[in-house]
Amino acid sequence: KLAYFGEIQVGTPPQTFSVVYDTGSGNLIVPSTHCTSEACVKHARFSRDNSTTTETITCQGGSVPWGAPGGAITINFGTGHVTGDCLHDMICMGGLCAAGGFVASTEESSQPFASFRFDGVLGLALSTMAQSLEFSIMDRLTSHQLLKQPFFSVFLSEQNDEESEVTFGDVLEDHMAPKLLWVP
Repeated sequence: KLAYFGEIQVGTPPQTFSVVYDTGSGNLIVPSTHCTSEACVKHARFSRDNSTTTETITCQGGSVPWGAPGGAITINFGTGHVTGDCLHDMICMGGLCAAGGFVASTEESSQPFASFRFDGVLGLALSTMAQSLEFSIMDRLTSHQLLKQPFFSVFLSEQNDEESEVTFGDVLEDHMAPKLLWVP
């Protein structure tokens, strides 16, 4: 078990993507229909034309005047890179929805992205790792008071017959051996 991923929806009507939960980055990145890289065409791609709620934003989360070009960014990972447009739309996961910023990739390096089973990356790192608070899914869910608590917990199973899970806004005590100890 090297990577853990789940489904999210982006846009109105929702477009579904499988994403890896990445605690080392802070942005949501999904391939765009404007991307023709090998890594993109192998995966589900976001079509801004098929969403009635997509807006172009700056990569700092600000508004873009009508007709002006939006922001674009290149994000480097340890073994590859993604270039994309900064957009704003509805982002949903597990029944929780909030409007937020994300990167719709227009180019992805073949290595490692073409070999992945998942479509994109859901960055769960601290909001300082995101382009801005607008791009932090945890900040979006917390600021809209959609979570019971402002954190997520991870259960990594040791057996193949037991499912791992990520829980947003709570800790499932069924998966804990000792009691959780909070340290200020």
